[in-house]
Amino acid sequence: MSCHRLMGAIAAIALLVPAASNAQQFTYSIEDRPQFSLEIPEGWTLQVRPSSDPRRPRLVALAPADDVWVGAWALEKVESFEQAKSYVSEFLEGLIGSAEATQDWKDETYNGMPVRHMAGKGTEITEEGEGEAVEFKVAFFEFGPGRVGVVLVIGSSAASASHEAALDALISSLRPVAS
Repeated sequence: MSCHRLMGAIAAIALLVPAASNAQQFTYSIEDRPQFSLEIPEGWTLQVRPSSDPRRPRLVALAPADDVWVGAWALEKVESFEQAKSYVSEFLEGLIGSAEATQDWKDETYNGMPVRHMAGKGTEITEEGEGEAVEFKVAFFEFGPGRVGVVLVIGSSAASASHEAALDALISSLRPVAS
């Protein structure tokens, strides 16, 4: 993919629109078609990172002290929450060792969209090969028939606690976008 096309794709993925709640609203698009939006807390930074499918990059938000990582993306070839659980279990294995649930899966509806979420804790393996205790949240959401996305939050226990309200607001801000 040429640099020009890549930059165009990135620009189409994250559209910044100021929101009334001092948050930044971002719209995730696939091939110039809006899919879902979410609000990133004020002061957080957003990055667009590549995934295995260049049409489906990952949106990554970082807390001001880079102590909490939030990723959001549309899952490819995943049409149900059960398939999404399998995908995320494999994804988390590479990031978090000895992961265990601290909150069971819960089904809710946010902004007219089915959402299934849970929380857990484990040990994140650092680049130095050492383990760091972390907490995580996972939320799957169906933003259209057979279209499933994920929000994944990872941070230290202290950081997760200090950002809890902002993270809950971020997850509950998810909205489908008619395409």
